Amino acid sequence: MVAVQGSVLVVQHGVLLGRVRSKHLAGVHPATPEEEVMGPGPATVRANEPLDALLERMAARNVDEMVVTTTDGHLLGVVRTEDAS
Repeated sequence: MVAVQGSVLVVQHGVLLGRVRSKHLAGVHPATPEEEVMGPGPATVRANEPLDALLERMAARNVDEMVVTTTDGHLLGVVRTEDAS
């Protein structure tokens, strides 16, 4: 798992499977498997996307961060607007 502002990314064998947000955890027993509470994976971008286009897309979606993966879903990292400015 990888922590991302307000959520945790669920990764298995390097592939992004989904995301657990704090809202998913309300009233859930601590022993509940993550796959039972996670939502679908977040929207992702590729590492070769031009930064200007990425920042425009993030602004249009009103998000501060995007998950970066390979074309086959392997997690590379997270880009944040504060890091890109």
